[in-house]
Amino acid sequence: CNAKPWRQNISLMDYSPAIGKVLQVTATPTVFHYSELRPNKPVLIARNAEEFNGLLQLDLFSDPADAMLQVCVRIQDSTGELFQYHQPETTRLRTGQWSTLTIPVGTPYKPRSNWAGNKDGVIDYPVSFYAVTIDYTRGFIGQTRMLFDQFTWTPAKDADKATPQTPAP
Repeated sequence: CNAKPWRQNISLMDYSPAIGKVLQVTATPTVFHYSELRPNKPVLIARNAEEFNGLLQLDLFSDPADAMLQVCVRIQDSTGELFQYHQPETTRLRTGQWSTLTIPVGTPYKPRSNWAGNKDGVIDYPVSFYAVTIDYTRGFIGQTRMLFDQFTWTPAKDADKATPQTPAP
């Protein structure tokens, strides 16, 4: 595999005194069409089906916004199987502005895909947050810069306290 055309850099940067440090990803998506951001170890979010119902939110600044197609969340179950949930299609980014993305995850929502582990499509508890992926718009030419801040998990019972997502323009 020749990945030379692919350019990606991930770093922490000081954004402002009010916000502090944020995760910066710069990429030139010409071969691969997504980036995956994951912690060193999966983060436990639910021990059972009752707890596995909530919102994963993150603040995202994208420049340009049209380089990014969508954000997905990957959840790993106890067998190592991965389940991917997508942001609602009603969410769109605005170039050069912070947006709050909300991705519903858990029992009442169906993942779009699953793989690895025992590959049976059944969620085996406990489950952990595994990664966030950024799918790039196919055919996009150029470089994109994304800033990430405030990754949060809000259980459904507290959803009324979650930050409202940025509406589509």
